Amino acid sequence: AANGPAAQAVVLEEFDERFELDEPTALALYSANPACSSFLLRHLPTRFTWMGSAKRELWRIMFNTARAASDDQLAFALYRRQVDLKEWRRDVLRLADEVVDPVQLCDELRKRHPEGWELKPAEAVVLLLRRRGRDVMPYVREKLSTIVGDWSSESPASLLRLTRERGWWDLWVATARSARDPKAFNKEVGGLLDDAKLDEQRRIERLMALAGVSGEWNWPGLGLARVHSLRDDLAVRLYQRYPRLIHGPYKPHVVSNWWEAGRGLLDAAREAGDDDLVDLLASRFVMRVLYPTPVISAMAQGEIPKIVEDLARSFETLRERDENAFARRAANILTQVPVFTIHGYSHLLRTNVFARLLFVRSFSAFLAAPEAVGDLVEGSEIHVQMLAYRVLAQDDDRARVMAVDLLGILQGTLLRPLHRKTRLAAFGALANAARGDSDAARRVLVRARDALRLPDKKYPKEELVGLIGTILHDRPELRGPRERPVVYGLEETVA
Repeated sequence: AANGPAAQAVVLEEFDERFELDEPTALALYSANPACSSFLLRHLPTRFTWMGSAKRELWRIMFNTARAASDDQLAFALYRRQVDLKEWRRDVLRLADEVVDPVQLCDELRKRHPEGWELKPAEAVVLLLRRRGRDVMPYVREKLSTIVGDWSSESPASLLRLTRERGWWDLWVATARSARDPKAFNKEVGGLLDDAKLDEQRRIERLMALAGVSGEWNWPGLGLARVHSLRDDLAVRLYQRYPRLIHGPYKPHVVSNWWEAGRGLLDAAREAGDDDLVDLLASRFVMRVLYPTPVISAMAQGEIPKIVEDLARSFETLRERDENAFARRAANILTQVPVFTIHGYSHLLRTNVFARLLFVRSFSAFLAAPEAVGDLVEGSEIHVQMLAYRVLAQDDDRARVMAVDLLGILQGTLLRPLHRKTRLAAFGALANAARGDSDAARRVLVRARDALRLPDKKYPKEELVGLIGTILHDRPELRGPRERPVVYGLEETVA
């Protein structure tokens, strides 16, 4: 009843709520306004087979109507969202027999690739590859994440077996890495290590090809990557046989995750005297928040609390024996903590004895290694940077010398965005630098006065004024005309 396309668009916007259309209503809307295709697609019936809902069913009349109107965009969007998997399998195999040109075939397959949940297209893709081989490889490679990488995907075993038979090692690597279940990735790595017929050079090449990111999700300002974890026993075997691979491309695959400890690899690295690998693995244990409840601890953490206590004892012994070595090792661990990974800092310090040792119980030990403190100042995790500021704020001549040496970096803390606690810790380090050198005091004072004019309402201005006052008290020669005290008294009367 709306008068014209603009009025119809207003009606559709008013009714753009959470409900599902049926096919007769969709046909009526489409006949009234063919431009409503996006509205139709947003209100298609949702089918979740894993919840016991009805199976997918294509709106054939709607599909044929859109095709008759040359609206392939809507027609194939409906097809992808609604087609039953058996029908899709028949269609793609028919296309494989009828379409000769590989480019056209891949385009037709892309148009029809099903979308939704609980789809298991891997079996049909294997049949498609057996019929047309590398002709359909561009399509398969493009859709591989939905074929074997979705959380509801089926096992990639048949696809991996086919790629090994045909020698399609590029697709084999992509399939093993993209598979949702890390068991497939671990099985392929173990198979390479067990294959006695494979020469060493080829084995290493394939192992290196398997390493890497499995999937990525990127948004403005945020990116996430998924990496398969290597089973601990496989990691130990790989390390003992090819330690360079563990230190290189397999490094992301061997760090401990939230439910596996990796005790075997840690022990193997200790036996080999491989401090770099021990520090890498320790960098993941130092940020683990532990649960004191025995049931939760046993279910969610396994051996992790024991490993944390073992690392704490080991590094405490090292600190008592050699503070310089301890500081360098501790800095190496903390600078490998990924950014934005420490949450609940207070709870971490209460429950993780290893984190407590490195973050709050070893301030003076870090002063034995100036290069270690410099690394901490440039650490990626903000709590690591705050540790460096607290170390530099100590009432110690060594801390003052280090603060002066690192002043070029410390000055930036006055103007960069920081949480209040971190900024206050940085104020302490800046005050120490000002005490250690007159030129440093002048530089800090100039930047602090600039920060005082910032419009940020949450900036701790009172503490900043305190920093300025401390510097002017210690260095009176830096006071301006309006910052010198004026003493008022009676003039002497000349008789």
